[in-house]
Amino acid sequence: MKKYFVLFFFITIFLSACSSKQSTPQLSVNNAPINEPIADINTLDEITKPNLSLPADINSGQIQKYFLYGNIYYALVMQSSMNILLDAPVEFKPQFVGLLKANEGDNVWSKFIEIKDKIATDKNNPYYLWLDNKQLYLSVVDQNGAGSGEGIMKLFLIADDKTALNGCYYYPGTPTEIDYFSHTRNIGKFESQPLEICNNVQINLIK
Repeated sequence: MKKYFVLFFFITIFLSACSSKQSTPQLSVNNAPINEPIADINTLDEITKPNLSLPADINSGQIQKYFLYGNIYYALVMQSSMNILLDAPVEFKPQFVGLLKANEGDNVWSKFIEIKDKIATDKNNPYYLWLDNKQLYLSVVDQNGAGSGEGIMKLFLIADDKTALNGCYYYPGTPTEIDYFSHTRNIGKFESQPLEICNNVQINLIK
Protein backbone atom coordinates (compact mmCIF):
# COMPACT_ATOMS: atom_id res chain seq x y z
CA MET A 1 0.00 0.00 0.00
CA LYS A 2 2.84 2.30 0.89
CA LYS A 3 4.43 1.71 -2.54
CA TYR A 4 1.23 2.72 -4.32
CA PHE A 5 1.00 5.88 -2.24
CA VAL A 6 4.59 6.93 -3.10
CA LEU A 7 4.00 6.16 -6.81
CA PHE A 8 0.78 8.21 -6.81
CA PHE A 9 2.63 11.09 -5.12
CA PHE A 10 5.37 11.24 -7.80
CA ILE A 11 2.85 10.97 -10.67
CA THR A 12 0.92 13.92 -9.22
CA ILE A 13 4.10 16.06 -9.06
CA PHE A 14 5.04 15.13 -12.66
CA LEU A 15 1.62 16.04 -14.07
CA SER A 16 1.66 19.32 -12.17
CA ALA A 17 5.05 20.25 -13.67
CA CYS A 18 3.87 19.47 -17.20
CA SER A 19 0.82 21.64 -16.70
CA SER A 20 2.99 24.57 -15.55
CA LYS A 21 5.20 24.29 -18.64
CA GLN A 22 2.23 24.37 -20.98
CA SER A 23 0.88 27.57 -19.42
CA THR A 24 4.13 29.51 -20.03
CA PRO A 25 3.61 32.06 -22.91
CA GLN A 26 5.85 31.66 -25.98
CA LEU A 27 8.10 34.60 -26.88
CA SER A 28 9.38 35.53 -30.33
CA VAL A 29 13.13 35.41 -30.95
CA ASN A 30 14.96 38.07 -28.89
CA ASN A 31 11.55 39.17 -27.58
CA ALA A 32 11.10 41.20 -30.81
CA PRO A 33 7.59 41.86 -32.15
CA ILE A 34 6.43 39.11 -34.48
CA ASN A 35 5.86 41.62 -37.31
CA GLU A 36 9.32 43.23 -37.04
CA PRO A 37 10.63 43.86 -40.62
CA ILE A 38 13.65 41.88 -41.78
CA ALA A 39 15.40 45.08 -42.97
CA ASP A 40 17.43 47.07 -40.47
CA ILE A 41 15.21 50.08 -39.83
CA ASN A 42 17.39 51.49 -37.07
CA THR A 43 19.73 53.46 -39.32
CA LEU A 44 19.33 55.86 -42.22
CA ASP A 45 22.49 56.99 -43.99
CA GLU A 46 23.18 59.63 -46.59
CA ILE A 47 25.05 57.89 -49.41
CA THR A 48 26.65 58.59 -52.77
CA LYS A 49 24.64 58.16 -55.97
CA PRO A 50 23.64 54.50 -56.45
CA ASN A 51 23.77 52.92 -59.89
CA LEU A 52 20.06 53.09 -60.74
CA SER A 53 18.29 54.38 -63.83
CA LEU A 54 16.02 57.43 -63.52
CA PRO A 55 12.48 57.81 -64.90
CA ALA A 56 12.51 59.56 -68.29
CA ASP A 57 11.09 62.86 -67.01
CA ILE A 58 13.70 63.33 -64.25
CA ASN A 59 17.15 64.88 -64.79
CA SER A 60 20.01 63.70 -62.58
CA GLY A 61 20.80 67.34 -61.80
CA GLN A 62 17.53 67.57 -59.87
CA ILE A 63 18.82 65.23 -57.17
CA GLN A 64 20.84 66.65 -54.28
CA LYS A 65 20.63 63.82 -51.74
CA TYR A 66 20.55 60.01 -51.71
CA PHE A 67 19.80 57.81 -48.69
CA LEU A 68 19.79 54.15 -47.64
CA TYR A 69 17.22 53.07 -45.05
CA GLY A 70 17.45 49.38 -44.22
CA ASN A 71 17.36 47.83 -47.71
CA ILE A 72 15.53 50.75 -49.34
CA TYR A 73 17.08 53.60 -51.33
CA TYR A 74 15.60 57.11 -51.47
CA ALA A 75 16.45 60.10 -53.66
CA LEU A 76 15.19 63.69 -53.20
CA VAL A 77 14.14 65.28 -56.50
CA MET A 78 14.09 69.10 -56.58
CA GLN A 79 13.03 72.04 -58.71
CA SER A 80 14.92 75.31 -59.17
CA SER A 81 14.01 78.19 -56.85
CA MET A 82 15.55 81.30 -55.30
CA ASN A 83 17.27 78.91 -52.86
CA ILE A 84 18.06 76.01 -55.19
CA LEU A 85 20.29 76.00 -58.27
CA LEU A 86 19.96 72.80 -60.27
CA ASP A 87 22.83 71.24 -62.18
CA ALA A 88 20.58 70.73 -65.20
CA PRO A 89 20.29 72.25 -68.69
CA VAL A 90 18.79 75.76 -68.72
CA GLU A 91 15.97 74.63 -71.00
CA PHE A 92 15.01 71.74 -68.70
CA LYS A 93 11.66 72.22 -66.94
CA PRO A 94 11.07 69.85 -63.99
CA GLN A 95 7.94 67.74 -64.32
CA PHE A 96 8.34 65.91 -61.01
CA VAL A 97 9.38 67.04 -57.51
CA GLY A 98 9.43 64.64 -54.58
CA LEU A 99 10.94 61.32 -53.50
CA LEU A 100 12.11 58.34 -55.49
CA LYS A 101 12.36 54.89 -53.97
CA ALA A 102 14.08 51.60 -54.88
CA ASN A 103 14.70 48.30 -53.14
CA GLU A 104 18.11 46.68 -53.10
CA GLY A 105 18.41 44.69 -56.32
CA ASP A 106 16.23 47.05 -58.35
CA ASN A 107 17.65 48.58 -61.53
CA VAL A 108 15.27 51.54 -61.85
CA TRP A 109 13.98 54.18 -59.45
CA SER A 110 10.23 54.35 -58.79
CA LYS A 111 8.31 57.51 -57.93
CA PHE A 112 7.24 57.29 -54.29
CA ILE A 113 6.02 60.74 -53.17
CA GLU A 114 5.09 63.71 -55.34
CA ILE A 115 5.29 67.24 -53.93
CA LYS A 116 3.05 69.83 -55.63
CA ASP A 117 2.84 73.58 -55.03
CA LYS A 118 -0.62 74.99 -54.50
CA ILE A 119 0.76 78.20 -56.04
CA ALA A 120 3.52 77.79 -58.64
CA THR A 121 5.69 80.54 -57.16
CA ASP A 122 5.99 78.76 -53.77
CA LYS A 123 8.60 76.32 -55.14
CA ASN A 124 8.44 73.70 -52.40
CA ASN A 125 11.40 71.32 -52.36
CA PRO A 126 12.32 68.17 -50.39
CA TYR A 127 15.41 69.10 -48.37
CA TYR A 128 16.35 66.19 -46.13
CA LEU A 129 15.30 62.78 -44.84
CA TRP A 130 16.15 61.54 -41.36
CA LEU A 131 15.25 59.07 -38.64
CA ASP A 132 14.11 60.01 -35.14
CA ASN A 133 12.84 57.43 -32.64
CA LYS A 134 12.39 54.93 -35.50
CA GLN A 135 10.16 57.39 -37.36
CA LEU A 136 11.04 58.68 -40.83
CA TYR A 137 10.85 62.45 -41.34
CA LEU A 138 11.06 64.63 -44.44
CA SER A 139 11.68 68.38 -44.48
CA VAL A 140 10.07 70.39 -47.30
CA VAL A 141 10.99 74.07 -47.72
CA ASP A 142 9.51 76.74 -50.02
CA GLN A 143 11.12 79.97 -51.27
CA ASN A 144 8.87 82.32 -49.26
CA GLY A 145 11.62 84.05 -47.31
CA ALA A 146 13.91 87.03 -47.62
CA GLY A 147 15.78 85.57 -50.58
CA SER A 148 18.95 84.38 -48.81
CA GLY A 149 18.05 80.75 -48.28
CA GLU A 150 15.08 81.34 -46.00
CA GLY A 151 11.68 79.74 -46.39
CA ILE A 152 8.77 78.10 -44.62
CA MET A 153 9.65 74.54 -43.64
CA LYS A 154 7.13 71.73 -43.38
CA LEU A 155 8.03 68.64 -41.37
CA PHE A 156 6.32 65.47 -42.63
CA LEU A 157 6.14 62.06 -41.01
CA ILE A 158 6.57 59.45 -43.77
CA ALA A 159 5.30 55.86 -43.84
CA ASP A 160 4.62 53.40 -46.66
CA ASP A 161 0.90 54.08 -46.60
CA LYS A 162 0.57 57.61 -45.24
CA THR A 163 2.13 61.04 -44.76
CA ALA A 164 1.30 63.51 -42.03
CA LEU A 165 2.27 67.15 -41.41
CA ASN A 166 4.14 67.07 -38.10
CA GLY A 167 5.39 70.65 -37.74
CA CYS A 168 5.75 74.06 -39.36
CA TYR A 169 8.82 76.33 -39.00
CA TYR A 170 10.54 79.40 -40.42
CA TYR A 171 13.80 78.13 -41.88
CA PRO A 172 16.49 80.84 -41.69
CA GLY A 173 19.05 79.13 -43.90
CA THR A 174 22.50 78.18 -42.60
CA PRO A 175 26.01 79.47 -42.04
CA THR A 176 28.23 78.62 -45.00
CA GLU A 177 30.13 75.91 -43.09
CA ILE A 178 26.96 73.86 -42.40
CA ASP A 179 25.19 71.72 -44.99
CA TYR A 180 22.18 73.76 -46.07
CA PHE A 181 19.86 70.77 -46.49
CA SER A 182 20.77 68.54 -43.53
CA HIS A 183 20.55 71.54 -41.17
CA THR A 184 16.76 71.23 -41.37
CA ARG A 185 17.02 68.36 -38.87
CA ASN A 186 17.81 70.88 -36.13
CA ILE A 187 14.18 71.90 -35.68
CA GLY A 188 14.79 73.10 -32.11
CA LYS A 189 16.72 76.06 -33.56
CA PHE A 190 13.90 77.29 -35.79
CA GLU A 191 10.91 79.49 -35.04
CA SER A 192 7.74 77.42 -34.89
CA GLN A 193 4.79 78.57 -37.00
CA PRO A 194 1.06 77.75 -36.96
CA LEU A 195 0.29 74.67 -39.07
CA GLU A 196 -2.05 76.63 -41.33
CA ILE A 197 0.95 78.60 -42.63
CA CYS A 198 2.25 75.34 -44.08
CA ASN A 199 -0.78 74.57 -46.24
CA ASN A 200 0.76 75.78 -49.51
CA VAL A 201 1.91 72.31 -50.53
CA GLN A 202 0.29 69.04 -51.48
CA ILE A 203 2.15 65.80 -50.83
CA ASN A 204 0.88 62.61 -52.49
CA LEU A 205 1.92 58.99 -52.12
CA ILE A 206 2.26 57.22 -55.47
CA LYS A 207 1.10 53.62 -55.30
